[in-house]
Amino acid sequence: MACRSCEIALRCHGIPITGLANLTPKRSFSRSTRHLKPGGFPTFGQTSSPELDSVLSSLRYKVFLPHGYLNKDQHKLVFREEFRSQLENQPVKISIGDEDVELEHFNQHNLPKTWGLTKKVFELLGQSQQAKDWYTVVPTLLRGFQDVGFGMNPAKMEKLVRVANNAGRQDVVIRSIQQVKSTNLSLQYPGVRYEVLWGIHANAQDRGPENWSEKTTRQSINWMKQLAILLEDEIHGGGHLSRTHDPRISPAVLGLLLELNAISAYRHAKGTDAESNVKTYATRLMDVLPLWEQDDFAVSNWRRLRKENDVPGVLTILQDAPSDSRNNVFQVILWQALNVAQKILGADMPQAEVAEKKKIALEEQIQQTLKSDMSAIKPQYNLLRMRDVWDKRIQ
Repeated sequence: MACRSCEIALRCHGIPITGLANLTPKRSFSRSTRHLKPGGFPTFGQTSSPELDSVLSSLRYKVFLPHGYLNKDQHKLVFREEFRSQLENQPVKISIGDEDVELEHFNQHNLPKTWGLTKKVFELLGQSQQAKDWYTVVPTLLRGFQDVGFGMNPAKMEKLVRVANNAGRQDVVIRSIQQVKSTNLSLQYPGVRYEVLWGIHANAQDRGPENWSEKTTRQSINWMKQLAILLEDEIHGGGHLSRTHDPRISPAVLGLLLELNAISAYRHAKGTDAESNVKTYATRLMDVLPLWEQDDFAVSNWRRLRKENDVPGVLTILQDAPSDSRNNVFQVILWQALNVAQKILGADMPQAEVAEKKKIALEEQIQQTLKSDMSAIKPQYNLLRMRDVWDKRIQ
């Protein structure tokens, strides 16, 4: 069945839809903590890498503890030089939740850089083939940064999602998004959302014994249905709808939904649209394209709008537009969605003439990009993704 969330969003935008399925010490230092966070002091279980365990321990005791779990007096005790010998001679333990933690003196100037530790965690996780390592580390890492209130901005979240995608651990990303209240990994951040969408596509295309295997394609369809539901929540950017900005009905989201369902029908259902999902998403995609100025990926149009209309709403639109290099990736996904949907639906393709013109225009843009000097476009990994998807496209 097609998911209901896109249907709701389309109705909110005035697009008609019918027949769609639902989818201690010299002074008295307090032993109470500054904030008793839900779940207590973040604890990382043992991983398969001693080096990773060591880095996580440093993050726990030298970042999370001093910046998120000490009250004012305890903070002075561990950081002020005047209390160093006192702390060394008279150890102090504090209780955080169910755990007793012995405090140690910190030289604030010699503490490891938070981002340096975090990057090392990303690097070592990316090398791990153990699902347990990912489930042990990622939710706890994100909750720790959520508790201290710094160290994991949207750009770093996007990098974490990218590392997970490269390691084939999209399942951990989806789980962390579902736990957004403790992880803060939210789809409201455009960079995070686009990277999550890419990971879902890549899972179906590359993670099976063959490209677009039945199991991985079905798994990606299920993930997209979950994402569509999550996008209803205000914490993921839902709740406030704008006619010009609603990611639930962006061509990136609907294009991926159409691509996955169309390829599933083409490869694994003998080319039949038994549940009408292909026609449903093709209809929705063709209906919403005009709302996004005919092209969700025309970044120059977003920039022109911002220049000509100095209003907050336009800035919001611009911030949600894909970057130049990400634009290239989703052009190919949208082309493939239209191409395979045409094969399945034939004469029943919604707005068939418009869809064909759109597909031709996209192919011209893609071919032009591939023939051009792309060395100046950053980041390069998006161009590699674009070329990979194009080389593996269903013709």
